[in-house]
Amino acid sequence: MANWKNTHQKYQSLVGAEYIATPKALRIVERLCREREAQTCVVVEIGTGIGTFADLILSEKSFMYFAYEINQFCVKQLKNNLSMFQFTLSTTYDRLIDELSRIMTVSEVLIVVDDYLDENQTNKMLEIVRKKCSKLTIFIEGHRFGQRRLFVNACKRNNMTFHARFFGNSLDSVKGGFLLSCMTDSTKVGKYQSQILSGYSDLRLKIHDYYFTRKTFSALGIRKRKWLGYLPRLSKRS
Repeated sequence: MANWKNTHQKYQSLVGAEYIATPKALRIVERLCREREAQTCVVVEIGTGIGTFADLILSEKSFMYFAYEINQFCVKQLKNNLSMFQFTLSTTYDRLIDELSRIMTVSEVLIVVDDYLDENQTNKMLEIVRKKCSKLTIFIEGHRFGQRRLFVNACKRNNMTFHARFFGNSLDSVKGGFLLSCMTDSTKVGKYQSQILSGYSDLRLKIHDYYFTRKTFSALGIRKRKWLGYLPRLSKRS
């Protein structure tokens, strides 16, 4: 069975290796897939590249897999690299939305983001996907702070509470990642806990992104990265 180390080594030697996912991100996604059942979970990948994530995930379990890639070089390479797997490839955003609109209701949808969607695309995707599942998990690879903010705003727009986990807070993209878990607990206690977690996660995200820039912290005479270390963590860092 393939694992994240073997997958990364394999794709490092292929044409288009500059488009592959980082080892840290592969390890996180591998764990996410092992925690989920292929019969009840649909995987959507934004920015499939030459197929690193898809190879790892589909080698792990036979998920219903929707890949979205607009780079023609990557499309050609991933078709060759993933020829042994069954998946749905969309090369335009409208086609991806059409494909997702057709799927039946499932227990969970896992979205892996390795590219950029604008605000309208992000809102539209979340609006459609949310209707198809009772649980939604979003993993954003690397330090795409703008994309993190768009997905968080889309969650708020759809009245969804969430809990965010940050994997690596430095500029080293090998350690970067952002996991957004949407809450589904309908009890009063669950809703109250979800609101607290959402507010806390939103605060941490604002500190990371453009609301609190390095210049702001420099003006205060402190290092942004060091200051972030004093924030309490709701879960153990990966």
